[in-house]
Amino acid sequence: MSLIRSIIKRLPLFAVDRSGASAVEFALILPMLDFAFMVTIDVGQLILANMKVYNAASSMADLVARDETISAATLTDLFGAATQVAKPLDLGANGKVIITSVSANTDNDPRIF
Repeated sequence: MSLIRSIIKRLPLFAVDRSGASAVEFALILPMLDFAFMVTIDVGQLILANMKVYNAASSMADLVARDETISAATLTDLFGAATQVAKPLDLGANGKVIITSVSANTDNDPRIF
């Protein structure tokens, strides 16, 4: 019983003492700061991936549009270039490059390849 009485007597002292308040506040805020830090890193990686894919797509479109006809060997080289532009992303395993071409035949009817 005396232990409980001594604790009850000291309770008003805890209300006045502010020596550990900043440590407690920091301990409460730390998980939110960690979460914000991790979200910032993930969003940064997402933006980097978006920029890499955009650059690879625009580079492929530019290179394909330069020639009127493209051979299979040239396409293989272009796909290799797109893989290099997209690094450090693994475009071969996690991506797809689709090249389409619109041309007209002798009657000016459009054809998609």
